[in-house]
Amino acid sequence: MSNFNTFGTLSKPLLITGIILSLSSVISLYILTNKSGTEPPSLMPINNKLKSYNNTLNYKELLSGSKGDLALKNTTYFWKFQQSQLFNDTSITFKDSAQHRILLLGDSEVGGFKYPLSRYCNANGHKLVGVVEWNSSTILNFAYADTIEALILKFKPTYIFVLLGLNEVYAKDFSNRLKASYNFKKKFEHLPFAWIGPASWIPEQGISNVFANVAGIENFYFSNRLVLPRASDNRHPSVRGYDVWMDSVAIWMKNRPKWALQFNTPPNGVSSSGFNTVFLNAAKYRGY
Repeated sequence: MSNFNTFGTLSKPLLITGIILSLSSVISLYILTNKSGTEPPSLMPINNKLKSYNNTLNYKELLSGSKGDLALKNTTYFWKFQQSQLFNDTSITFKDSAQHRILLLGDSEVGGFKYPLSRYCNANGHKLVGVVEWNSSTILNFAYADTIEALILKFKPTYIFVLLGLNEVYAKDFSNRLKASYNFKKKFEHLPFAWIGPASWIPEQGISNVFANVAGIENFYFSNRLVLPRASDNRHPSVRGYDVWMDSVAIWMKNRPKWALQFNTPPNGVSSSGFNTVFLNAAKYRGY
C-alpha cells in the first residue's frame, strides 16, 4: 500500500509516526544539553556567568598600582548582572555607621586574616570584638553546631564577617554543602554580613559558587581569583599575603551595593588589638 495519497502528500499514519519521532529527538536533545553533572541546578546561573569572569589579580600588580582598582571594576560589573537577574534582595535596609561591632567567623584562614582586619577596624572607628577560629572546620561544623548562636549572643556583634572554605576546595557534594550553608546563614541573617570565599592555593571544585548562591552575590567576595604569596605550608597566605588580601577586600567593602562599610587604608602605626579569639579544632570538637 502506498504511503502517498493522490495529492503527493504523506499518508496520515506515516505523518503521525514522523511527528512522534521528531518530538522524541527534541526531548532527548533537551535532556542531554541540560544535565548538570554533580552540581545542583541552582548553581548553574552563577557557573555560566563565571565562565566570562575569570580575571586573576596578581598581588604584585596590586601593590605596584599597575592594575589600579581592577578588583573593584570587575566585581562592580558582576554585581550589576547578578542584582538585576539573580539577587535583588531589598528586604534589609542598612545605614552605614562609623562604629560597628564586628565578629569574624571562620576556619584556620582567620588566624592570619584577623590581624589586618583588626587594623582596618581600629583605623575606621569599628571594633573587632571577637574571632571564632575553628581549625580544620567546614561549613558542616558551622551549620549544625549550636556553638555559633551562643557566640553571637556572647559578643553581640552588629556586623558579621564569614571566612571559610579552605578545607572544602576538593568538595563535590554540593547539595549537602548548599543545605548546610543555608542552615549556617540562618544563624546571623538578621545582621549585616560579608561572606568572604577561600583564597584557594589550587583551583577549587566549586565551593565558592555554593557559598555565593546562599550569601547573595552582592554579599560574597570571590577570593579564589587572587594570587597571593603563600606561607611555608603553601596552603595559607603569608603575613604579606593576608595584608594584600585584606586590602582587596577593603576596596570591595567600601563599594558594595549593599551594606557598604567605611574601610579606609590604615595609616602606619595602627596596631591590631582589642579582640578576643575563641579557638576550636574540628578534629577534637566538631560541634554536632
